[in-house]
Amino acid sequence: MNKNPIVYDEDQLEEIEQFIETQWGAGENGYVCHELTSEYVHTDIQVNGDDEGTILSTFGMGARAINSPLPDFEHIELLMYASPILAEDSANDHSRVLTACAELVRLSKYPFREDSWIGPGHTIDASDEFCETFGYPYFLFLEYPYKATVTGVGKITYLVVVPVFEDEVTQMIEREEYATFMQDYYAYFENLKYEKNIFHIDVKRPHLTEQ
Repeated sequence: MNKNPIVYDEDQLEEIEQFIETQWGAGENGYVCHELTSEYVHTDIQVNGDDEGTILSTFGMGARAINSPLPDFEHIELLMYASPILAEDSANDHSRVLTACAELVRLSKYPFREDSWIGPGHTIDASDEFCETFGYPYFLFLEYPYKATVTGVGKITYLVVVPVFEDEVTQMIEREEYATFMQDYYAYFENLKYEKNIFHIDVKRPHLTEQ
């Protein structure tokens, strides 16, 4: 384990916090899940919740460059979306929040541990605990449209962590193009008027391969 993880300094943390507040606001139930023991980077999770939903975002992952062939993905942070039920007002909901936060922390170490990178269209296995809790065994990564700019680091790209099923991943691989899959995904949610729930980790939906 890396005993000296790379971290943002105080000024950089303020810039990241300002970006988060500008993009998603503080939320009615905003709080931070702090990582106690760090590897490679120190990854805390900002949880912003309101009546529209919950956004969980890493801050810390982007302090260290990953081994990416594309400059825009050398410094990244991760996002997860969930429904308002992921609040800290009951033991069950709190447990689900902790599972989601732990999964983001785990994913934040992946590119450093594997000396690899994460970009749009990449997929990674979910942990057993996440799959048992939310029902999704894989994640697909999409690029968030706005980047943070941090002094001394540069541009930081946010990737949205989208939960997907195994047969959907297989379909993406067979097509050799995740964009086609995403067209079906957007169309599915639009038809069901699920625009507020798109990408939510706790939305129970049919497999797109069955549509």
